[in-house]
Amino acid sequence: MEIKDILVEQLNRLADLLQPLTAELSPENLTWDGSGYRAAGEWQEADPIARQWYGMLTIAAGLLKHQSGSLSESQIAYLKKTFIGGMGSLHDLSFDKSRLGARAAGINEKLRSECHVLFELLNHPQPYRR
Repeated sequence: MEIKDILVEQLNRLADLLQPLTAELSPENLTWDGSGYRAAGEWQEADPIARQWYGMLTIAAGLLKHQSGSLSESQIAYLKKTFIGGMGSLHDLSFDKSRLGARAAGINEKLRSECHVLFELLNHPQPYRR
């Protein structure tokens, strides 16, 4: 598998992690839980930061997926800067327990883990294999 394909998978994995936080739900809304539709049971405001990162991740993954040819050094540099490059990057994203309750810890842990994979992938693109 080419590095570009692995990167697309990783960007989509991160987007999938954020996707549930992008929806606004009321107790009457039905949501898919993997096996059937269930009532949401509680209010959930859409998280604007999750929506922003979800959009950026899915757009980057889509553009790379449909690109013919390999990644350029400047593309890798841009992705590093955007997703793992210091303050305000995806690597710094964390959700507050006061907003999400107990779910925040699990989401934050998964987010850190998947961002670490992205970090390794972008910093060592040739030898990395998942």
